[in-house]
Amino acid sequence: MTDADGRSLAGAKILTEPSPISEIAPSRSRSDGSFDLARYGLPPGRYTVTARLEGYHDASVEVDARTGPVHVEIVLHSDGG
Repeated sequence: MTDADGRSLAGAKILTEPSPISEIAPSRSRSDGSFDLARYGLPPGRYTVTARLEGYHDASVEVDARTGPVHVEIVLHSDGG
């Protein structure tokens, strides 16, 4: 997870649909911008992963995690505030 300039963003809230992990235990990005949803026991499937961080617009990506771990890059853009 980075900003538009490529800087890592820590503390972004990570949500998934159709099984929102936020109701189980919110996941947050680490200091290097990475996050790991596997520890929440999500079953293999297709998900929309959304990152949310104060001061930035939300960003979402479609993830197909039916075959194992997936690496995705999410870029958050400042909301100008």
